[in-house]
Amino acid sequence: MKLRNLLLLCALALPAVGDEGIWLFNQFPKDAVKEKREFEVSDQFLENLRLSSMQLGTGSGAFVSAHGLVLTAHRVVSECVAKIGGGQHDYLKDGFYAATQQEESKCPDLDARVLVAMEDVTQQVKDAAPEAPKSTKQAVN
Repeated sequence: MKLRNLLLLCALALPAVGDEGIWLFNQFPKDAVKEKREFEVSDQFLENLRLSSMQLGTGSGAFVSAHGLVLTAHRVVSECVAKIGGGQHDYLKDGFYAATQQEESKCPDLDARVLVAMEDVTQQVKDAAPEAPKSTKQAVN
């Protein structure tokens, strides 16, 4: 029975292989995804994805609630969780449960960065840059 379930799980996972590549939110290959995966990626979908993704310390994370609950890897927050315990509690070993939002602990040394806006400034940078010299060779005295 366990072998049959394992084989079924493997068979279901086959079509879920990912495509290679990392795309900017404003250069996402919508047409290729629609053609290959039969999924239409809307601008609103990409906007929600961008605003829910974050850089969290040395790793990444994602908002999973409107109240700021974040999902991330253990390695990203393990140092903070150890500090919160303050030597009195081993939250890494025993875990922690906050029944209310007020009981939740905060990681004061952990920065979360969210990309809140994007703007193409290529032309502004080109316009502001001085014109390149015709020759980059310098005379030697």
